[in-house]
Amino acid sequence: MLKPWKLALGLVVLATPARAHFPFIVPAPDLSSARVLLSETLELDPRVPASMVLAGTYEALLPDGRTVALDPSPSEEGALIDLSGESAEAMLLYGTLDLGYTQRGEGTPHRLVYHAKTLLRPPFATSARTPAAPIELTPIRAERGFRLLLTVDGAPSPEAEIVVLLPDGSERDLMTDSEGLSEILADAGRYGAWARNWLKEPGELDGKTYEEVRRYATLVFDLGLPPRSTSARRDRGGAHDFTQAPPTIEAPVALDDALPESVSSFGAVQEGGWVYVYGGHLAPTHVYHTEAVSSRFWRSDLTGTGEWEELPGGPACQGMNLAAHDGQIYRVGGMIPRNAVGEKADNWSTASAARFDPGQRLWVELPPMPEPRSSHDIAVVDGTLYVIGGWNMSGPAGNAWPTSLFALDLTDPSSSWVEHPQPFQRRALIVAVHDHKVYVLGGFDSGNEVSRRVDVFDPREGRWLQGPGLPGGGMNGFSPAACVHDRQLYVSLGDGTIHRLDDREYRWEQVGTNTPRIVHRMVSLGRRLFVLGGASRGGNLDLMETLTPLPADGGPAHAAALMRAWANGNHGARAESAAGSSARLGAPSLEEAPTQAARPPVPEPAKSEPTAAALAAAAVQSICPVMEDETVDAGSYTVEYSGRTVLLCCKACVRRWKRDPERYASSVHLPQLADLSRQPDGGVE
Repeated sequence: MLKPWKLALGLVVLATPARAHFPFIVPAPDLSSARVLLSETLELDPRVPASMVLAGTYEALLPDGRTVALDPSPSEEGALIDLSGESAEAMLLYGTLDLGYTQRGEGTPHRLVYHAKTLLRPPFATSARTPAAPIELTPIRAERGFRLLLTVDGAPSPEAEIVVLLPDGSERDLMTDSEGLSEILADAGRYGAWARNWLKEPGELDGKTYEEVRRYATLVFDLGLPPRSTSARRDRGGAHDFTQAPPTIEAPVALDDALPESVSSFGAVQEGGWVYVYGGHLAPTHVYHTEAVSSRFWRSDLTGTGEWEELPGGPACQGMNLAAHDGQIYRVGGMIPRNAVGEKADNWSTASAARFDPGQRLWVELPPMPEPRSSHDIAVVDGTLYVIGGWNMSGPAGNAWPTSLFALDLTDPSSSWVEHPQPFQRRALIVAVHDHKVYVLGGFDSGNEVSRRVDVFDPREGRWLQGPGLPGGGMNGFSPAACVHDRQLYVSLGDGTIHRLDDREYRWEQVGTNTPRIVHRMVSLGRRLFVLGGASRGGNLDLMETLTPLPADGGPAHAAALMRAWANGNHGARAESAAGSSARLGAPSLEEAPTQAARPPVPEPAKSEPTAAALAAAAVQSICPVMEDETVDAGSYTVEYSGRTVLLCCKACVRRWKRDPERYASSVHLPQLADLSRQPDGGVE
């Protein structure tokens, strides 16, 4: 006797003989839940009972690499997965649905197995792959969009069909190339896809003999869509609304690199055509110890090669920011954990302040603040450095909330810090200088509430004003990012929206979207805004995105382009010359670009002569495992791994490999590692 779910499957097949049904894991807009459905599309097919997909096993992959078992429950929307508790931090969901022995009419008897996956984090991260799956679809960043990579038993599958469900509801059949990659897709919205692999592998199950194993992979992910506010999560008596229209953005364009570390709560500033990045939090959210903070200091021009140059660092800390004045970079305060890994958190704010001279590549100590500060921000107005907001963490003694700001006259080498009253107690805020005034945006107040309040300090008159509150709700006021671009004030909020201050109406207008995140940074360089790093769903990002806004008087408020660099050190864009890259991304001309005469020369990295081992590796390796769109050959950079030579396309990839080789040591692009024992995450020992 057929089991009920197998009988239901037979009825569905008979009713729609020309089409197949596949299990898709479809997340709710606010990512509070996901539903598993068996359908031709990403919408529920009412003819298929939820009990069919309940026969599968489902798991969530967490930022620290652990997995959590999921237990879907029947509902009117299909089998529903509750993403609360540990699973709320999931990067992706995946599952296996084995429908066992199957035969349709007089067709070949076979075993039918589905492998479903949905991505809850930016789709071009290392986390876009499951710990292990015999057949899998993965989006790979490409110029002006992405490609889908089909892997079968760990290797790319060439000349295979992928059916893609596009954001507009239409469907396309694509074929993979010799590297298992589809053609480029670029539209923003929700994607679904499926692919198959049939094996002539006879077997027996439940007393029945089959001739083939038919394996299918399905994928669901969002490109350029922030999750919806939780205030609009439910309607119709608690059912989730999956029908809200996504925001409209232009096709993503990939940058050539990402931040050198996945980091949040760090410092960033632009000065002299360089973007400087310092320190920050490296561990999962709310994990604090001496190894969880960075002491490293970097800079990049972003519009040229995009490569990051490491500079002399300083104290390992988070919860601070950088400011620039007269060609110098300033760092003030921050939080420094004193406990070792595994010990109870012991966090202390610091009063230290320092100035970095890019010409001499040297940090110079400044007078310490009157008291320690962290989770604050700093800004320079008319030659005076201001430290605003934050709190003073004193380990077991607790935290003190200040009611004053500090000011230091940078034009007078003998000056000391001066206190001025501030009409609030907030941390996790951001400040920006606009029209000679300091805008203090959002934060977290002493009553443990997220604030969307905007305060404006006028140093010339010594008074505080009230600004227009930040738009949206929920966490939008917590650790936003802001900067001034083309004399306009911009802010990036936690829900992924970017807003510009309309000075005439004194209100915020939305001009674009980016990946939802908090404790991130935004800087202006040339014609573009760069949104850097941050935290998302419990993990840190090395993600860089750039937005090219229209001038404020250039018509309706909107973004001219939203360009993405989805990277976790794993997927890079195709190589171009520095000039070609700048032209492609809309960089300023030489006449418009900031002067770079004061920059120290950056020597070209030298390549060694090809060794015999490199020549042997080149015979089996053609793709860089770090930047997977780049080709390599015997003249490429080399590293050694488990007695094998690995080829890498550039010096930046060498640094990334050396930081975490297991992240990239996969036989998908490194056939020379295929005989080594494999790890659950797809790497090798």
